[in-house]
Amino acid sequence: MSYDNKKTILLVEDETLIALQEQALLQEYGYTVMIVNSGEKAVAIMREQNTIDIILMDIDLGKGMDGTEAAGLILKDKDIPIVFLSSHIESAIVKKTETISSYGYIIKNSNITILDASIKMAFRLFESESKYHAIIMQSRDGIVITNESGDIITWNKSLEIITGLQETDVIGQPLWQVQWELTPEKLRTQQRLEAMKRFLHDSLELNIDFQKRIAGTIFTINGLLIDVETSNFIVTTESGRLFGAIFRDVTEQKVIENRLKLSEEKYRNYIENATEAVFATDKTGHYIEVNTAASTITGYSRDELLHMSISDFLVDEPNENELNCIRDFLITGSTKSEKRFKHKDGSSRWWAVEAIRINENESLALAHDITDRKKQEQELQDNLAEKELILREVHHRIKNNMNTMKSLVFLQRNMLTDNKAIEALSDVENRFTSMSVLYDKLYQTSSFSDLSMNSYFPSLIVEVIDTFPNCKNISTVIDIDDCVLNAKLLQTLGIIVNEVITNIMKYAFGNAEQGEITVIAKQNGNHILFSIHDNGRGIPNNIGFSNSPGFGLVLISQLIQQIDGSIKIERKNGTTILFEFDK
Repeated sequence: MSYDNKKTILLVEDETLIALQEQALLQEYGYTVMIVNSGEKAVAIMREQNTIDIILMDIDLGKGMDGTEAAGLILKDKDIPIVFLSSHIESAIVKKTETISSYGYIIKNSNITILDASIKMAFRLFESESKYHAIIMQSRDGIVITNESGDIITWNKSLEIITGLQETDVIGQPLWQVQWELTPEKLRTQQRLEAMKRFLHDSLELNIDFQKRIAGTIFTINGLLIDVETSNFIVTTESGRLFGAIFRDVTEQKVIENRLKLSEEKYRNYIENATEAVFATDKTGHYIEVNTAASTITGYSRDELLHMSISDFLVDEPNENELNCIRDFLITGSTKSEKRFKHKDGSSRWWAVEAIRINENESLALAHDITDRKKQEQELQDNLAEKELILREVHHRIKNNMNTMKSLVFLQRNMLTDNKAIEALSDVENRFTSMSVLYDKLYQTSSFSDLSMNSYFPSLIVEVIDTFPNCKNISTVIDIDDCVLNAKLLQTLGIIVNEVITNIMKYAFGNAEQGEITVIAKQNGNHILFSIHDNGRGIPNNIGFSNSPGFGLVLISQLIQQIDGSIKIERKNGTTILFEFDK
């Protein structure tokens, strides 16, 4: 029977005839077989050759080194499966092979089927061990494994990096001895040395609980102190128990943890010493952390607060503004509000609260007591309301006084027969009208000091026109911007507009004539332009602000100078009075 194995076997056998017979049988099964007759030659050829896949090693090789010695030397340089062949079945001989990493023990002259099966089994075991050995060697954690005597048989690359010790430096040494070498000088005591030996012994005897990781420090060959976490394990095999330890370098992690701890302590101190009350809550609103200021603002101790929630402090049901704050918090993760909260002594206190969501389970709120400020604001509002009432009454009285004076002028005018005197008192009456309308409009506003031009001048223009007998013949076009001016400026402008409208009504139209008055006031930034136009007879060319025979135009000129404005007359299709100023 032939079998194409494509494997090369090194057969180490000092009996030539037996070696040739085994070679022939194995070649029939597809193996390539090389023969050497001594342990020394086997060691030499393995140092030269890289094509050999497995070694069949006789134990008794005559003079020179025996098979176990040769196998030990080979395995120091190469990782290769070795199967022992021998005619000896004595326990002492068999036991001798157990100290070597062998993959089987076959009696010489065994059936070729048995020999082939043993070789295949050795390959499978070797491949399996190689796979797990590769995993161990490539692990990012340092791994060491000892035999049942506590001597190191595996020392992976990561452990070389962590400790600075190479695998070749430690293989075959007792683990406790290497541990002692890596122990910082200040920790080296006889008691610790004995504890290391005892720990390894007890572990192999299964007298140790390996549930917990062990934190420690090692002193590397490179002179560095490294923090490590160690976890240990026991593997039970047919040849005995193996002790294993996994080392993880946690130096960087420890540095980060220490920094985080310092940072946490620093910010905890910031929070604890903050003047604002700090409340950390879970997603149900229960407090999970508070600072001293929180105890001060609520009247409760820290322990009491940690058994309470936000709802324990609410005084009122949420109003619409507070509901909007809650909606903002749910959407954006932050909000600000002012609300009344219940103090431990039973009183209600106003807090200004700013809340922010830290994560889906925790939120942070900063609060400070604004009760005194709220009281001051309320007192200020009460004072303002009282002053508004007084000011409103003052405006009302001024308006009444002006109406009284206007009535006196009216009564006096009706008793006169001189037309010039009657005309003069009519002008005075209209001037009272301009101020009376202003105070009436101010009385209706909330500020008492500012008023829109659009709220004042249309009413004033209508009232002035209505005082003349020909008012039914006059139509108006009024286009005034909604520009807010102070009362003092409006009073001056009201007199100016009153004088212009009065002059138009007196001189621009006859009693039976139809006419139109157009009043336009426009704002451009801080600048205001007034245009008052009539389509009447027009002002004569020899009359102007500087040479007027009457008082009206002179008064207008003086008032324009008072507000730092300018004024001019345009004589086209009637008369246009243009004046402008900065508010």
